[in-house]
Amino acid sequence: LKSSRCAMCQDGRACSKATQSLVAGSDWCQWRMINFTMIAAGLVLAILLAPHKETRPTEVRTVCGAPDQELKELRLPEVTAVNWGQWHGPYALPPERLVLCAEGKIFLWQRGGQMMRLPASQIPMLLPSLLKIWPRDRGAQDGDFIWILDEDYNLVIAPIMQRRAQKLVEVKHGDLAPGKTFFGENGIAGPYRGLARLGGEFNLAGNRNGSEWIMHAKSGYT
Repeated sequence: LKSSRCAMCQDGRACSKATQSLVAGSDWCQWRMINFTMIAAGLVLAILLAPHKETRPTEVRTVCGAPDQELKELRLPEVTAVNWGQWHGPYALPPERLVLCAEGKIFLWQRGGQMMRLPASQIPMLLPSLLKIWPRDRGAQDGDFIWILDEDYNLVIAPIMQRRAQKLVEVKHGDLAPGKTFFGENGIAGPYRGLARLGGEFNLAGNRNGSEWIMHAKSGYT
């Protein structure tokens, strides 16, 4: 900006009121808008580049809602409370999960706990997509996943090995359904393996390129 059109003289002294009046509503305002835009852009960039902190986990029922009454009346399979595996607790929802709600909605939690909703069109390609939506850095069990059918008929899937506090640890079925009590209320975390209907694993098979899978229902719930 030319010295005759700015609010500050070149030597840092304030210009006269007459000079300041020349820039009111013109270059000075434009300069302020540009400066504000640059600051805002810098803040957004800093937020995007900042390391992600693990956010508070979200309960499945919070995003999926209560089960349909017709499903509840089916009672197949029955809700199960188990004593198997209780010694592995306490349990807590893992940072990486995928939830296929009973009504068809899909929610994904990525490393760090960030949640997003996926289109229902991904349901037919659910198993192959498991290899793409999370990092492939899980050692010998990379490509192995555990699952449960929770008490509301939602399918919950998670990588067996996940990073917690910078350590690679094994996720248990109880982590997908933490129980606040032994026979009842599930939550974000709890000392018990909570209620569920079924549980098992999805594991890569064959040459482990995603074309062959083994699904089983081995867990304390079945």
